[in-house]
Amino acid sequence: MKLDILSRTIAKLEELVRTIRFEPMQTATLEIKPVPPNDGDWKEIYKSICALLNSRGGYLILGIRECNAKEGEPARYEFPGWDSNCESKLKDELWGKFTDRRGDRLDIRDMLERLILRPFPAGPDRDSPGGRTAGGPQVCVFRREGVSPRRHWGSLHL
Repeated sequence: MKLDILSRTIAKLEELVRTIRFEPMQTATLEIKPVPPNDGDWKEIYKSICALLNSRGGYLILGIRECNAKEGEPARYEFPGWDSNCESKLKDELWGKFTDRRGDRLDIRDMLERLILRPFPAGPDRDSPGGRTAGGPQVCVFRREGVSPRRHWGSLHL
């Protein structure tokens, strides 16, 4: 059975995290972002969602950090993981952050029903007290179907 695009991408990211390596993975249809710590700055996540909604589709994977090469260290991916407490940032707080071409506020929460939590075995076990996810390490994936957008979702207001 042929693996779907998302499964192949997750498997490749698991391999890169486990082997502490880096290969460029991001494309016009794939973005990889860490979850901001402690209700941190979600602006970059919201910008990625806006771009994805106004494109022909793709995936936004949350819970993986791309680490640039530093002196003496190669570039690599790290797995901070998905924090299930952040789901409200993606569902509840998006109301009013997007407008259409006329400037009317849009509720895009219905577009986020496609949140997918995927196991990420290469990550550390986070089921300990104070852990971030139930059921082991995970990444969160937002998917936009690969079709032409029915409407322009306009701008993001932060």
